[in-house]
Amino acid sequence: MKKQTIPVQVDNVGRQEGFGKTRCVYFRVEGSVGTEAWSYSVSGRNEAVLASWNDWAVLAGPAGRWKWGRGERLFDSPGLIDRTIMTLEKSKSVFLDLAHIYLPDDLVCCGTKEDPIRNGDVYRITMPLFRSCYMFVNESIPEKEWIELCGALSKDILYSPEETAAFRDWRKKEISLARVRYHDPSYTDMRLKKKEKKG
Repeated sequence: MKKQTIPVQVDNVGRQEGFGKTRCVYFRVEGSVGTEAWSYSVSGRNEAVLASWNDWAVLAGPAGRWKWGRGERLFDSPGLIDRTIMTLEKSKSVFLDLAHIYLPDDLVCCGTKEDPIRNGDVYRITMPLFRSCYMFVNESIPEKEWIELCGALSKDILYSPEETAAFRDWRKKEISLARVRYHDPSYTDMRLKKKEKKG
């Protein structure tokens, strides 16, 4: 795929009867955005590749990591994910958040019984496919139109095994860090109080 793509991570495999949608999460970046694809820089160094959408952007990749033959920058290590996210979170000019879209099951049905689609799988999708899915979630287009648009863009999605592995490792590390923080004595006042049992 030679177009700019956006990484989306499977959050909920929708295999319920009649539902037909797989929920995916992506990193949304709020801030002043201009052109369709741009790099966010700090101290003169490019720190992230963003793809804009109106007055916000989507995190498309880290700057400076080029995968030859793929034509895109990939999050291919937990450290690279961590550095990119920490840079954006430290910035005073942008705000990073998680958001979601749905993809039709037909587009992500490449899993087999031996290797099924799982939560945490990362796919790269083009901006036109992302726009169609975003408009559906935003209720700007009806489901029938969304399915037709996605069907026409069925080649605009690609499984990303390197990023799947990197994000799985990164998530495990984040969960471990959260557990350590939660049990640290300095965190005691921030924990929710346990409800008292009645009678």
